[in-house]
Parts: sequence; structure tokens; C-alpha cells
Amino acid sequence: MLVKSSLYNTEFIESMMRKILFAVAWHYSSPVRLGSHHFAQQFKKNGWDVYYFSNPLSPFNICFSRDRTNIAERLNIYKRGGVTADGIWEYVPLTLVPHHNNIPLLNHRIFLDNYYKFTLPSIRSVLKKQQIHDVDILWMEFSNQLFWTRAIRYKKLIYRIPDNIVAFSKTSKATIASHYEIMEKADLILMPSKLLINSPEHDAYRHKIIHCPNGVDLSHFNKKSYPVPEEYETLKNKDIALYVGTIEEWFDFDLLKDLGAECRDTNFVIIGPQKVEIPSDIGGNIIFLGPKQYQTIPSFIHHSKFGIIPFRNNDLVKYVNPIKMYEFLSLGKPVISTCWDELNELNAPIGIAHNHAEFISLVKDIQGRSNHYKREELINYAKSNTWESCYGLVRDKLEALAR
Repeated sequence: MLVKSSLYNTEFIESMMRKILFAVAWHYSSPVRLGSHHFAQQFKKNGWDVYYFSNPLSPFNICFSRDRTNIAERLNIYKRGGVTADGIWEYVPLTLVPHHNNIPLLNHRIFLDNYYKFTLPSIRSVLKKQQIHDVDILWMEFSNQLFWTRAIRYKKLIYRIPDNIVAFSKTSKATIASHYEIMEKADLILMPSKLLINSPEHDAYRHKIIHCPNGVDLSHFNKKSYPVPEEYETLKNKDIALYVGTIEEWFDFDLLKDLGAECRDTNFVIIGPQKVEIPSDIGGNIIFLGPKQYQTIPSFIHHSKFGIIPFRNNDLVKYVNPIKMYEFLSLGKPVISTCWDELNELNAPIGIAHNHAEFISLVKDIQGRSNHYKREELINYAKSNTWESCYGLVRDKLEALAR
């Protein structure tokens, strides 16, 4: 256990604690970059050994997943026995008996608790090969990986909850039960959403919850040059409105179709993996490019006119603290978003629309070169919300726990 003494300061904690294991949904080298990716980078930058385990592959998703690129990437990591990127070792397990939220029978608790026992090679043998006998911190972001609390020795358990997990349409009862069990076990719970912290179901855990909002990696987005993406070469005759992120159940296709019809002088470019069906009657000036490597995203943003966040306002979205908003603002790009509760709490310098008509009006304002916010104001807001500061918040809390 950590030594408990008020004499030990932050520097001592940093020199003492060196190993952290992340148990999360997306693999580290994924083009989709979430909070877990950025925290892993921050721990690595501060001298930690970082091990990154994502959701397992199974025969089901290998055979039936529509995102073939994602499957190929994960399968390659598995076949290579793990890979190192940015100094971080990542691994994707393969299980023969999986737990799946959206497959009847396989979404039961018995599979969630035991699927790790059927991995090839076994999780324990992978840990042994990498000489990961114990870690100072077990960092969890996905409740389907509860087994880690039994599979490895750890000193502190940090549970980061980026979304309102119970609002996902295909979340199983087993996943929700596991979610609350991890909250019970956790030494520290991180939530980007102030409103989610204040939900009544979290009253019992409030003493160990801290508000830890999302941020931006300024070093990644502030470049000396930004090559024009090849995909933009044929779009030079129109302004580009850009969305970057997963195309999930929160995506408002009806709004997107209205934007395409009413704002024909703008190309609406959508970057990210597709998790839901795209309507067949989508407009010709709405272009889906699929996922792009994270290294290329600064160029896509730099050469766009503004960013859009066309989300539905529902129980899933109401607690979202959007990472891409900070990334657009870091490059001085205006952002237009639909309105939801958490976004209002952020007081960000962006355009917020309460309905389709307002969203269209805000787009036309920018088309007419009317922007209510100065570029410096956008950049300064991003600078006040960095992943470095998020890491510092967690580090300080670990110091307090050590006392």
C-alpha cells in the first residue's frame, strides 16, 4: 500500500509510483482518441510505465463487425503479442467465450465475469510475459472489464466515467451492475461532467468523486505547418464545416440533412468510425470520410472553416463534455453545437443552437463572415483546459490519498 504520511509531497509520489495499467474500450493506436488515451500519454510523459489493455476481440466481432478497419488493427496488435506506441505498451486480448451487450444470452453476468478465463493466450500468461506482476494504479474506464480487479494486484483503483453508461440503448443489466461494483471498489472516481456527479444515484460515492473535465493536447494541434488533406482538394470551391468523432446513436442525421439542404454553399465533412447506419437520402454536400489517423486531424481542422457538433439532446448526450470542441478552439476555429445541459455549464465561446433553425442561422452567420468570438478568445479558452492540467488534478488527488 502507499505509505501514509503528510511528509510525502508530490515529488515523492512521482518517484515512488511507476506502473499503471489502463483497462478501456478502445485500443491505444485507434484513430479515435478519448480521455483514456490522453491520460495514458500524460502518465508516460511523467515517467510512468504504462500498459494499455482494450476490449477483447472475439469470433463474433471478427466475423460480423461492420468496422473492418478497426478489426484489422486490433487483430494485428493481438497477432503481434502487443505493440509499443509512444512508449506505451498496448494489447488486445482474444476470447473464445465473450460478453456482448447486444447479443442475447452472451449479455449475462456469467459471461462478463468469466470471459477473461477463455482468452488465448491467457491474460495471466500475457502479464507474466510482460513482467507485469502488480501495478501502482489500475485505471478503468469500461465496466465490462471488472475482471481486472481480480486478475492483477494493484495499490489504487481509479475509475473514470466519461459517459452516462446507463443511457446507452444496448447496455446490459450485467454491465450496469458491474459499473456500480467498480464504483464501490474504486479509491478515486473521475467524471468530466458536473451534472453527472450530482445525479442522485451517485450520492453514496460522492466522497471519492472528483470533477475532472476533458481537455486538449496543445502540443499535438499547434504545428509549424498543416498540409492540405488530399480529401479536401476537390472541396476548395466551398467552405468546409467539419465534424470529428464517432458516428453513434447520439448523431442527429435529421439536422445534418437540413443543414445540407439549407446551406448548399458549405461542404459538411464527417470524420470518424461509423457505428450506426447512414441514411440513404443524405445530401450531396455531406461527405463521410470514415476514420482518419489522429496525426492528420490538426490539418483537417486547420483547413476547415468551422466545426460542428450535431448531437441529439437526450439522456446520453446531456452529460457530454466534448473533447473535439477544445481541439477546434485550440486552432482558433469557431464551433457550432446543438444545446444540452452539460454544454451550457461549460460557458464555452461557441455557438449553441436550441433547434434546427438556430443551427442553420449560426452556420449562415459564419458563411457571411460573421463570428461573435475573436480567434484569441477561442484559443485562450482551449489553453485553460489542457490534459496536462487534468493530469495535475489527478496527481494532486493521489498525493492527498497518500497522506
